[in-house]
Amino acid sequence: MDKKYTKLVNNLIDLIGGKENISYFTHCVTRLRFNVKDKGLVKEKELDDLEGVVGHQWAGEQLQIIVGTSVGEVYNAIAEKYGFEQDSSVNNNGGQEKKKKFSFMTLIDTIASCITPVLPVLIGGGMLRVILLICELIGVLTTESPTYVTLDFVSEAAFHFLPVFVGAASARRFGMNMWIGMFFGAVLISPTFSAMIEAGDAGSIFGLPIYGATYASSIFPIILTNYLASRIEKFITRVSPDFLKMMLVPLVTILITTPIMLLLLGPLGAFIGDYLTISILWVYDKIGFFAVALMGALMPWLVITGMHHSFNPYSFQSIATRGYEPLALVVTFINNLNQGAASMAVAIKSKNKDLKAVATTTGATALISGVTEPALYGVTLKYRTPLYAVMIGNVAGGIVAGLFQVVIYAFAGSWGIFGLPAFIGGEGLSNFIYMIIAVIVGIIVTFIATLILFKDNIEEEETINKF
Repeated sequence: MDKKYTKLVNNLIDLIGGKENISYFTHCVTRLRFNVKDKGLVKEKELDDLEGVVGHQWAGEQLQIIVGTSVGEVYNAIAEKYGFEQDSSVNNNGGQEKKKKFSFMTLIDTIASCITPVLPVLIGGGMLRVILLICELIGVLTTESPTYVTLDFVSEAAFHFLPVFVGAASARRFGMNMWIGMFFGAVLISPTFSAMIEAGDAGSIFGLPIYGATYASSIFPIILTNYLASRIEKFITRVSPDFLKMMLVPLVTILITTPIMLLLLGPLGAFIGDYLTISILWVYDKIGFFAVALMGALMPWLVITGMHHSFNPYSFQSIATRGYEPLALVVTFINNLNQGAASMAVAIKSKNKDLKAVATTTGATALISGVTEPALYGVTLKYRTPLYAVMIGNVAGGIVAGLFQVVIYAFAGSWGIFGLPAFIGGEGLSNFIYMIIAVIVGIIVTFIATLILFKDNIEEEETINKF
């Protein structure tokens, strides 16, 4: 681990009330996420002043500490130092995660934690597709060449076997045996089952007909299944004699869960995934560029509140099943680059050396890697007017992207400028060129708006944490 995070690792847990105050510990792309038992024990001011912490916010009872792209490294170091079981809800609470009141944000956080660990697979497979398209466009490979054919089915595996990957992640999230969770995902895409569905007869079980839904590239059926299976597995584990647990727990869990999955949860999950995507795309089709512009205006606040995660399931489903996404991820790119542009404008206009340094560093991070929390919490939200400039730039870039019907074809490895090749696809390079235009418009408008709105002599406003 980088030495600059030593102080962070050594002091963070004490500032949130000690290990005993933590019931659940995980992380996402840029944030450490702690479920705490007593919010009153968290020293919020000291947390924000801790070296390596960009900021923090609360999502219900969950404390989210923003550390940036090194979050995985910091997470592993903390887990090792304090003996936390990584990627598991089993922690400091009698063997299970503390029960939380149901809320929309709890639901979103649960779904996000089931699919976020799968992102590296989708990024790898998606960007491999992009490389193949580029090679085809410049004439290096043809679609009939053996190399192209091989790499094509390799990239396709990332999406076709999505139920297996999400099965592993959701099993860990719900505290059940990961291999059993993957097993249920494999059942959903079994070659025999898939062939039966394609033939028009999905079979039956216990005399009840099985609905012939297609589960390749799906996420909701396996998440629903593993939620139920985790409850069944824990119950069977509790009531089984010790000498029979190794046999009874997996056997009974599979026997009880499988019929419910095939008859009810699988079709229900497929319905949710299909109609969630259809509904959002219907709105996009009806109001076109206005939808992109409106989401652009709201995106900074969606990130602040954590509500941007609510679009993750739809984005996964859209790219996995349709091969593109025209709204949430497009706006995410525009917003990320505009956060960087606003920070750079602040760096140029400000005469404060410390602010110049912070704005330059965070601006470059947003532009190059697409990680915006440092810029958001360190500059744009802190001074407010740069945030308004980002919203204005997002609307401008969103209008261009919406008018040209820009879509993204893959999950990018970077959500900054180096991720823009993810917009290469379809017929030729037109979609990519239109996105470049949208990005340039957004950056220019954001930069100018920041220079106009930002006043260097204002006093710093406290970062908003109530969201």
